[in-house]
Amino acid sequence: KGFSIVANEVKKLAERTKDSVTEVSELSRKNNAQVKNVTDMTVQVNDLVQNGYEKMNKITESFTMIMEEVESSKKQSKYINTELESFASYFKEIKQSVSHLAQTTDDLTQIIQDL
Repeated sequence: KGFSIVANEVKKLAERTKDSVTEVSELSRKNNAQVKNVTDMTVQVNDLVQNGYEKMNKITESFTMIMEEVESSKKQSKYINTELESFASYFKEIKQSVSHLAQTTDDLTQIIQDL
């Protein structure tokens, strides 16, 4: 009878061990699936970060080119402004010359009429 009780307990212990091994196997399988899922997501996030980094580099390059063009345009505007100021100065001189010529013509006309 004692042997039967021990055998029964060993049988119960074997069944619990089998159930525990099954549970551990299932937990291990789920854990492996979660690790794979996290790994896949990490790869996706890494790809997104890399893609974002590349796009930011392109945006930075574009802004650099825009700033260079703005600076070039600014220099050209200064050059044009300087040239316009020169033209304005020339036109002022021409106006003064024409005014002086007109006055001289008036003076000559008056002298001729007085003669």
